Amino acid sequence: MSSSYAFSPIRMPQALEILSVSKIYRTDLGRERVVALKDVSLEVQEGEVFALLGLNGSGKSTLIRCVLDLVRPTSGKIFLFGEALRGNRGRHRIGYLPELFGVPKGMTAIQVLQFLGQLSGLEKKQCSRSAHQILTKVGLTDAAQRKAESYSKGMTLRLGIAQALLHKPRIVFLDEPTDGLDPLGRKMIRDLISHLSTDGVTVFMNSHLFSEVELLADRIAILHRGRFVLSGILKDLLPSQRTAAASGSTLEELFFAFLKDRDDDQNNHTTYDS
Repeated sequence: MSSSYAFSPIRMPQALEILSVSKIYRTDLGRERVVALKDVSLEVQEGEVFALLGLNGSGKSTLIRCVLDLVRPTSGKIFLFGEALRGNRGRHRIGYLPELFGVPKGMTAIQVLQFLGQLSGLEKKQCSRSAHQILTKVGLTDAAQRKAESYSKGMTLRLGIAQALLHKPRIVFLDEPTDGLDPLGRKMIRDLISHLSTDGVTVFMNSHLFSEVELLADRIAILHRGRFVLSGILKDLLPSQRTAAASGSTLEELFFAFLKDRDDDQNNHTTYDS
């Protein structure tokens, strides 16, 4: 007698799950509406490097603010490691580098990290130890006692990444993590992101530097006019779309070719996950 069994495919743990999220901004009088997000859904697997792409005004910042619970979505649900994110619950698992990272005046880099670390709930001794370790990882050890306000743009960016990683989060959101860095600095951050992914940390990055995304990302999604118009595994996405969109071999060429094709069909969302 023979028997057969049906096996479900193994699902990787989900670090982030966004389910049918919409965000509508209204004026004070409530008459005019700005639809920033339109029924978007997305899954980000634990330990992967995920890149969010889109033009300015596409809704990227609104989506990130919703995920960080800085803005409440009008509808839909967001889960972080299987749990709804509300208030301070779960925030210790999140690291965040904003687009514009500013430092308090008069503080050295080590003081900035100690200050921010204690605000995140780290004990003083643990915070000091972690601060020195992370400054070494981002290449700022020699400048640890310098006033952070004297840092160059690239050094300030590296300090911003350091504060995002200080409390050892399980998922980190990086807004333009290599913008303004010289080639050596970009390689240093790329290596750091790769090591984070290897260690099981999920990296969610937003970048306009397509060449950096190609080197780093496992999967990408393109947000256009408040909707996801394309999502997929990067290494599979480029070959398949190169023929369909008659684009070249780069992610940048794919991006613009695909947006042009989708401007007349905003409701079309194509997924190439395997």
